[in-house]
Amino acid sequence: MKRTVAYYRSSTTLQEESVDTQQYRIHQYALKNQMLIDDEYSEKAVSARKNKLHNRPEMKRLISDIHKGKIDRIIVYKRDRLARKVEEHLELYQLFKKHNVQVIFIAENEPPMRFDIFGELMELFIGVMNQREGEQITSRIIDTKIDNFLQGKSIGNLPYGYKANKDKTEIIRQESELQTVVRIFKEWNTDQYKNMEELAKELKTRGIKRRSKDWTRNNISDLLTNPMYMGTRVATFDHQRVSRSVKDLAIITPEDFSKAQELVINANLVMYRNARLEMYTFDN
Repeated sequence: MKRTVAYYRSSTTLQEESVDTQQYRIHQYALKNQMLIDDEYSEKAVSARKNKLHNRPEMKRLISDIHKGKIDRIIVYKRDRLARKVEEHLELYQLFKKHNVQVIFIAENEPPMRFDIFGELMELFIGVMNQREGEQITSRIIDTKIDNFLQGKSIGNLPYGYKANKDKTEIIRQESELQTVVRIFKEWNTDQYKNMEELAKELKTRGIKRRSKDWTRNNISDLLTNPMYMGTRVATFDHQRVSRSVKDLAIITPEDFSKAQELVINANLVMYRNARLEMYTFDN
C-alpha cells in the first residue's frame, strides 16, 4: 500500500525554518486538505551542502522507500529542504519521475514540480539557484564568524591553561596550569629530549599531571605548537586561517616559541626517518 509522507530538514538548530516549524505547517496543510501523513522523515541540524545525499540517514531511508514503491506522495516545505546541490536536486527529480511520486511544496512562491520537458528545465534552473543561495548563506555565516573572532566576541576552543567565563565573553587565565605550560616549554627548549614521549615520561616521573591525568605525546605536541601561549589566537574557518593578537594572555616569548617549533620539527623528522628506516629494513 502506497503512502503519503512528509520530509523535514534544517541546516542548524537556530534556523528560522526549523524542523518543528516545517512540521507544524505541513500538518496544517494536510489537515486542511484532508490528507493522512503515514510517515515522517526528519533531519535536524543536517547540512545538505556538507553532507552528501546518501549520507543523510533519513534521506537515505526516504530514497530506499521510494525504490521499494512504498510512497505515492511527499509533502515538503520547500525544494531546498531536499537538496542544496544541483546534481543531487536533479537526481531526486529523476527518482520522483521514475516512480511517479507526487511532490507537494507548501511554501509560498514555490512552483509545483512538473514531470515534462519544461518541468525538467525549470528544476535545473531552480537547482542552480538553490545551490548558489546555499553558497552565499555559507559565505555570510563564515564572514560573520571571522568578524566575531577578530573582534573577540567568539571564544571558541581554548588550550590548556585558559577557560571562558560563564557568559563565554572573556578568556580567563588559569595561573597554576599556565605555570605548568611555562615549565614544559623550558624543559623542551633545553634540547635534552629526543622526542615528546621522553618529555611525557619525565613529567610523569616528576608527578606533573594534566588535570589529574598523565601528559601524553599528543598533549605536549598540541601545547608546544599553540601560538596562543605567545599571544596570538589562531582559528580556521572553512580553510581560512585567521589570527588576532592577545598579548595580555601571553606567557611565552616569541623567541622561545620559535625555538620550540624548531625542536618539534626536528623531532618529527627524526621520528619519520626512523619509521621509514624500520619499514625499509622489514621489507628487505
